[in-house]
Amino acid sequence: MSPDACQRTLPIFDGLLRYDVKLAYKCVDKVAADKGYAGPVVVCSVGYQPIAGHRAATALIKYLSEGREMEIAFAPYDAGARSSLSNWLRRASDLQVLF
Repeated sequence: MSPDACQRTLPIFDGLLRYDVKLAYKCVDKVAADKGYAGPVVVCSVGYQPIAGHRAATALIKYLSEGREMEIAFAPYDAGARSSLSNWLRRASDLQVLF
């Protein structure tokens, strides 16, 4: 659980668009759920920077590029959770994200 988890820029090419997702450390917080993980998380702010393939006039690109307050939280996980995570990622990859 370190601020270093946030100090990165993720270069993304989704087959059509090229953009950067910029993470920056915001804080350490605690989360709790009825089921699942409860404990500390590292919270990062998320920035979106279009690079290529975008239509700058579209509402979504404008919205994401204007520095909206977006966040992501990272929590530790144990080795047993990996199979659950990979199952979730497989299901999530079936979804189409439209930009």
